[in-house]
Amino acid sequence: MVPASTNNPPFTVWAISLKPGQEGQLLYRKTYDAPPGNVTISIGRVSPADRVFTIWCKEDRTHYGYNLDTGNYLWGPTEPEFYLSYLETWSIIYNGKLYTHGTKGIVDCYNIQNGEKLWSYAAIDP
Repeated sequence: MVPASTNNPPFTVWAISLKPGQEGQLLYRKTYDAPPGNVTISIGRVSPADRVFTIWCKEDRTHYGYNLDTGNYLWGPTEPEFYLSYLETWSIIYNGKLYTHGTKGIVDCYNIQNGEKLWSYAAIDP
């Protein structure tokens, strides 16, 4: 997978089997259209436990989810995150939830299976 792309080229995701006896077998290769506009997309977090991988669109400040086993689109885009999210956003997937945080000073939490925003917490700087 290409780590990031700009200027709207389509992006391709592929998976190779690690199953004993099938190592190296191509499981899928899928090409998707990038979101409209001059945007940067990159691979987000991957959750083997939830069988989901994510894509982050920096300029739109949105996330997308895809099935790890088939490469099929699951959800997204999420609603745009706070405007400072384009500077730096880190994410983790834990217990079926995608958590994002960074320069924006806000933690956002999404359901990893459907992209539904569950909650936000804004840190207050005293």
